[in-house]
Amino acid sequence: MSDESSEAATEVDAPLRGKRIIEVGGRMVSYAGRLLADLGADVIVLERPAGEDSRRVPPLAASSSGGRVSLDHEYLQQTKRSVSVDWTSAQALPFLRRVGASADAVLVTTRPGRAVVGLTRGPTLDWAADDAVVCAVTAYGLTGPQRCWRSTPFTAFAGSGLMSVTGPVEGPPVAMPGAHMFDLAGVRAAYLVQASLLTGRDHTGGVAIDLSVHEAASWQKLTIDQFDTSGRIPDRRTNFGPPPGGVWQCRDGRVDIAAHALHHWSIFVDVLGRPDELADPLYEDRAMRVQLFDLLTELITPYMAQWGAAEFVDRAQDAGLPCALSFAPGEMADDPHMADRQFFVTVPSIALGSVRVPGHPFRSQPPLQVQRRPARPADADTETLCKELGVGEEELSRWRAAGVV
Repeated sequence: MSDESSEAATEVDAPLRGKRIIEVGGRMVSYAGRLLADLGADVIVLERPAGEDSRRVPPLAASSSGGRVSLDHEYLQQTKRSVSVDWTSAQALPFLRRVGASADAVLVTTRPGRAVVGLTRGPTLDWAADDAVVCAVTAYGLTGPQRCWRSTPFTAFAGSGLMSVTGPVEGPPVAMPGAHMFDLAGVRAAYLVQASLLTGRDHTGGVAIDLSVHEAASWQKLTIDQFDTSGRIPDRRTNFGPPPGGVWQCRDGRVDIAAHALHHWSIFVDVLGRPDELADPLYEDRAMRVQLFDLLTELITPYMAQWGAAEFVDRAQDAGLPCALSFAPGEMADDPHMADRQFFVTVPSIALGSVRVPGHPFRSQPPLQVQRRPARPADADTETLCKELGVGEEELSRWRAAGVV
């Protein structure tokens, strides 16, 4: 496909083409901005002059200039524009008002000691357009007694209750890796902003969204719904249910079985060929399998070890048993199914020239055509944006002298 035809496809296919979204504040909104950029929006990241913290997050790779480039930052910032501005300073308000007036939506996050100027508990931004969608993603929300608390993905995972049911039965709980909790909230933020932009609104005001990472994580089904409906507080043993629930080692890989319904035990035993050791009607009682957890685990393990992982999943799913392959990251990256769907794509990288990364977390027909480019320095697009906004050289010079941009 030629560059001209590719660009034409982009204009037609991208649903947010022509929408401008400002991303300001840091990591909690980075993935939301990435998703919206993939949908065609012009996403402009406002970074402090020193650059955002994400530029120093590993893995780091050496660039041709001799510096170190964060591959995590490159992934999140691809297709976006980067503008240098001190958004914590009231002196930046004239610049922010110019930018905000041109924005259809603003993704914003804040934390104690590094607040975005002009953000209220509304949430509103006094520098955003009156009809803009303002989506604030913060640790605990903009209201409530914990609104000023700090958070990391680790503490967000712990505070949600999810850590208490994650990990081996013996030993300490296990945390979800990376910034998963922030990205979980980012997915919801992107959905809410996209829905607000694409749904016709019959009022003249903007849309204000106050999204809490803590609440987004706590909504998950593993803990809260079980307590609300039954009063039961699940632990790491009961989280995935008694055997045959859980992860099992097969001959050439691992299988994760989600056997929560009463009839799943009978299906599982049938798939194994109804061995005598497991055919006792006593085991059909779920409560009894909880009591006999260790014994049944010992009995089942050698039978599962005889199966090929994919073969077991095919047979068990045909029989009605919920299960799937359990991959380590490297195994998932080389999975033929993911390759067939072209989930991983090769994109430009300042540090490596090109790098293979996950592509869109969705599929569309016709396929979205996104013009990707590597993330650039924090001030890479400042002058270009100022020209678009009608900022003169004299005004830009004053802002630079004041340390605003």
